Amino acid sequence: MKFLYLTQIYSAYNDLFYSRCPKLIEASFEEQRISFAKDAFSWNGVWESVLEPYGFEVTQIICNALPMQKAWAKENDCAIDEKNLPKFTLEQIKFFQPEILFAGVPRSFDRHWIKKVREECPSVKKILFYVGTSSFDASTLRECDSVLVPTKWWRDEFISKGISSYFLPHAFNKNVFKFLAPNNRVKPQKITFSGSIGGYNGEHESREKILKFLIEKEIQLELNSPTHGVSQLNDLFQTFGRKVAYILIKVLQIMGLNNDLVRGLPVIGRANRWRKFPRRLVDPLLRPYLKPPIFGMEMYQLLQNSFVTLNSHISEVGNQAGNCRLFEATGVGTCLLTDARSNLSDFFEPDYEVVTYDSPAECFEKINYLKENPSERDKIAERGRKRTLLDHTFEQRSKSLMEVISSIN
Repeated sequence: MKFLYLTQIYSAYNDLFYSRCPKLIEASFEEQRISFAKDAFSWNGVWESVLEPYGFEVTQIICNALPMQKAWAKENDCAIDEKNLPKFTLEQIKFFQPEILFAGVPRSFDRHWIKKVREECPSVKKILFYVGTSSFDASTLRECDSVLVPTKWWRDEFISKGISSYFLPHAFNKNVFKFLAPNNRVKPQKITFSGSIGGYNGEHESREKILKFLIEKEIQLELNSPTHGVSQLNDLFQTFGRKVAYILIKVLQIMGLNNDLVRGLPVIGRANRWRKFPRRLVDPLLRPYLKPPIFGMEMYQLLQNSFVTLNSHISEVGNQAGNCRLFEATGVGTCLLTDARSNLSDFFEPDYEVVTYDSPAECFEKINYLKENPSERDKIAERGRKRTLLDHTFEQRSKSLMEVISSIN
C-alpha cells in the first residue's frame, strides 16, 4: 500500500539548509530527499522506516523546498508553477498514486484542493491532516477523513466542531543518533531556548513573559529564534500592514460578506483566521538577546550540549502539554525545564524525568536549584532520556497511526 506524506519547512530553514549545501540545489530529487532526511528537521524522513513493517511504501514530499521540487519536475518531464505549488503537488499525487495521503501542511491546502484530489486521484482512499496550531480553516479540515493532533484538548475541540479527530502526540526521531556528535558541554551550565518568540497574535506571550523575567534576573540564556532575522523597521511595517488587513476583514464581515469570499481575498484574506488585533512581532526587551535560528541536527546538537533546555507551550493548546521539544530534548539526554501542564504526567513524571515550573518565578528558582545540584540535573536528564526512548519514539507512534488508519471507514 502506498503512503504519501506531504510536509513543509520554514522559509528560514529552507534558506539555511541550501546555503550550507549549495551544491544540492542542482542535485537530484533523491539526493536532496536523503539530505533532508539526514538533517532530521521535524518529521522529515521518519515515516519510511517505521511504516515499512506494516507493508507501506512511503514517499515524502517537502512541498515548498523549491530546488527539490524543480529537480522532481525536471526528472519527470513536467512543468512547475512556482506561484501555485498546491497545483504542482496535485500532479505529484497523481504520479505516485497513494492510497493514504497524510499532509502536515493544512495551511497550504484548502477544501477546494482536497475535493480536486478526490476527483482527480482515484487511488487516494483516505486523506489525513496533522494540525498543531490555531492557524487552520475548519471547512478545509471537514473535507478530510480525519485530523490528527498532538493533544487531547485539540482533539476534543475539533470533535466539538464536527471534525473527525484523533490524538497522535509528537515523538523522538532516533535517526538523529546516526549523526549526533558526542556530548560536549563547552559551557557547563548553558541554559538554552530554541523556538519561535513573539507572534503578531500573541501566540507566544507566555514564552516572552518567562524569558523577559529570566533576563531581568540576569540568567544567561542562549535564545535561538526565527524572529532574529526580522529587523525593527521591517517589524513596524509588517505590523502596520497586518493591523490594516485585520480592520478591513472585520469591516467586511460586519457588512455581511460571505466568509468563503473573505478567505479568498488576496493579501488580506489570511487575516480572517486571526483571533486578536495584531501586535509587534518582537518584544523590544528580547530583541538584543536573539540569535539566528537553528534547525535539524544543529538544533539537536545544541540541545544535547545544553545543561538545561527551557520549554514553553503556546497559549492556544489549553492547559495541555504536547509540543515536539518535550521529546527532542529528552531524547538526546538533556534536562528539560518545561511549563507544568495538566496532562504532562501522561508523558513524563514531573520533577523526576523532567523539571516543571508554574510561573516565571518558579522557573527562575528551578534553574538555580539545578545549577546548585548538577548531579541531580544529570539524574533527571538520564531518566527523561530513558522514558522517551521507551515510550515516545516514532516506532511507538506508528502503532497509533496504524490504529487511526484502520478505524477510518
